[in-house]
Amino acid sequence: ARIEEVARIFTELGFMPVIQETGDVPRLRLCHCPLRDLVSATRIPCRAEIGFLGELLDARLTRVSYIPEGDDSCSYEPVAP
Repeated sequence: ARIEEVARIFTELGFMPVIQETGDVPRLRLCHCPLRDLVSATRIPCRAEIGFLGELLDARLTRVSYIPEGDDSCSYEPVAP
């Protein structure tokens, strides 16, 4: 339920989130970056994004895809404890 609320918040912010189930691990894909122009100058928003998502989801996350590196989304999965 928490990931669905985070997806709702990020929808309002313009990130076009999609929740995928990859085995036992949920993956949050952000399919649009409304900060793309800013990210082309500095990756600070990207570091803030993963930290913010981790706090909202109460989990340590790993980024498994990254728009600035040519992927079609920035995608995050929780790190196993």
